[in-house]
Amino acid sequence: MGKNRNAAAPVQLTLGAVTDVGRVRKSNQDAYCALLAPNTPSGVGGVLAVADGMGGHQGGERASQMAMAGVVRLLGKTNPAADDNTLQPAGADGRPAQLSEVIVQVNREVFAAAATPETRGMGTTLSLAVVEGATLTIGHVGDSRVYLLRGDSLAQLTPDHSWVAEEVARGALTAEQARNHPRRNLITRAVGIGPNVEPVAFSTELKQGDTLLLCSDGLHGMVTDERITTALAASEPKDAAAQLVDMANEAGGTDNTTVIVARVESAEPLPREVWEDAGGKTIAAGGHDGRPWELSVLLSPVTLLLWLARGLRRIFARS
Repeated sequence: MGKNRNAAAPVQLTLGAVTDVGRVRKSNQDAYCALLAPNTPSGVGGVLAVADGMGGHQGGERASQMAMAGVVRLLGKTNPAADDNTLQPAGADGRPAQLSEVIVQVNREVFAAAATPETRGMGTTLSLAVVEGATLTIGHVGDSRVYLLRGDSLAQLTPDHSWVAEEVARGALTAEQARNHPRRNLITRAVGIGPNVEPVAFSTELKQGDTLLLCSDGLHGMVTDERITTALAASEPKDAAAQLVDMANEAGGTDNTTVIVARVESAEPLPREVWEDAGGKTIAAGGHDGRPWELSVLLSPVTLLLWLARGLRRIFARS
């Protein structure tokens, strides 16, 4: 039987992710998830997301954590025992509509949870990316960002849903004025602050060697694009993520900072045992303190030996 040419080959990603409270805030209202196969639907190489909560200490933490739990539930590996609300794998063509629906559904859940006096007004940004073969699909609300580094060129893929971004777009502010404006943290679109939300969702193509960056405004509000580019180009994803957080803290660390760096190493399918990064740098999901709260699947030494033994048997069989 021939291969299904319509099925996307799982892409190999090398990941690094860090979340940090910063030097001013007393709590971390950011959250992230970074899932690699086989913790993803068949053919999906990675599900990455960042959320930056708002609405006070208790509300902001709860909103961002709910957003990440929703992403993992709706976009993680299909669970036969999951409830009827779980969205099934859509394939690359239907992925933008699916990510929009994920954000709409998470918005309903966060908005419903904001009905108590302790959580009233809570909300969160949500920027998520699904890597499927050579296709990157993004769903986005708020002022967290998704960047793409290709060669030495860094492109901001997501719009900022913020007051200053809208003022820059209509020519009332310059980009430099927006960076230092007292209203720079005022966002105009977020998950959970109303019964309805209007997400942005789209797809674009990836190439081998591309680097993705998902981050909260704790990074891009403190570190220039030029310095971000230098850090991403010069370091492996794990080191780049840590370096970018350090740079934000050295610049003042006035906000929580969350960074996910994912480099496209190969679009070739790998054996099931090593769909994860063969270096063991798989990160499953991170909460407010950076510890994983969704089980990581790492390449154990035993699995590595079995994989190498299988490869040697194939070589000798062809001799």
